[in-house]
Amino acid sequence: MKAGDCIEFWEDFTGWQKGPSANSRKLVVKIENIYRAPSFKELFEVIEKDFKRLSDKEGLVSGLRSWWSENKEVKEGVLAFHVKLVR
Repeated sequence: MKAGDCIEFWEDFTGWQKGPSANSRKLVVKIENIYRAPSFKELFEVIEKDFKRLSDKEGLVSGLRSWWSENKEVKEGVLAFHVKLVR
C-alpha cells in the first residue's frame, strides 16, 4: 500500500467473514500518508508535527498494546495511516 491507494472497509458481523455480507456497511478511504517510526513515542512526535496534536498518548498506547506488543514495537516498528473518506 502507498499514498494515493484506496481501501474498502466493511463491517464483519462474525469476526471470521472473508467478504462483506449483503447487510455489511462499507466505506472507502484514500491513503493520504503512511507514517513509519521505530516506536509509538516517535510516531506520535511525527504525527503531531505533520497533522494533529494528540491528547492522551499513554492511553492511546495502552489501547494499541492489545494489537501490537512492546516486543513487536521494538522488533518491527510501527505504522499509522492518514486516510480521507472517499465514500
